[in-house]
Amino acid sequence: MFCCCCWPLHKCVTVLSLLDTVIIAFFAFNAFEELAQTIDDPHWITIVSFVVLTAILICQILASICTVQAHKRSFAHYLLPRLALCGMLVILSTLGCIFVLYYFMSGEEKMNKMVFQLHDYFYPGELDDFEKGRMVSDLKIYAGVFGLLSCVYALYNGFALMLTKKYYEHLNGFRPLPQEASAPACNPDYPPPHHKQDASKGATYPSLP
Repeated sequence: MFCCCCWPLHKCVTVLSLLDTVIIAFFAFNAFEELAQTIDDPHWITIVSFVVLTAILICQILASICTVQAHKRSFAHYLLPRLALCGMLVILSTLGCIFVLYYFMSGEEKMNKMVFQLHDYFYPGELDDFEKGRMVSDLKIYAGVFGLLSCVYALYNGFALMLTKKYYEHLNGFRPLPQEASAPACNPDYPPPHHKQDASKGATYPSLP
């Protein structure tokens, strides 16, 4: 992020997009490995993590390809997938922060109960009072880490969204010059060049005074 102070705008936007893709690919690969190791008895959290990370990875790859093409073709609309993805991640990260704040402020008991019911639905009879107490402690740690990561990720994606929007406005103001030569000025008192005359209309003559 600090390199964006001295880098060109298009380079900074492209590097951030590729960096996001590499990070998401790393976490998606770890989720895939964990799912492969527990394929006989997978946990629902592992399955959800793998599906979500894989979906985000596909979106990141498409957005990165479009971002590179936006610079090569000088076409602002190629940045729309990246803008939409950054906006979506900002919204989801902000909702995650709000979710964690609600958990610690007033909703801890209700949400723990909901987690226990969900766990009993998939794995009935596995939790006793001791296991529930340990799970409550783990949920607090997970919620704290998740809230911190959500806040950092929201700020990061907000920064990426701001840069991408600025680059979009820069490209949107660029208009490529036409490749064809402009037509010469036309004087009605003189005929056009011979190769441009219409043979069906016969010869043309200048207007004499």
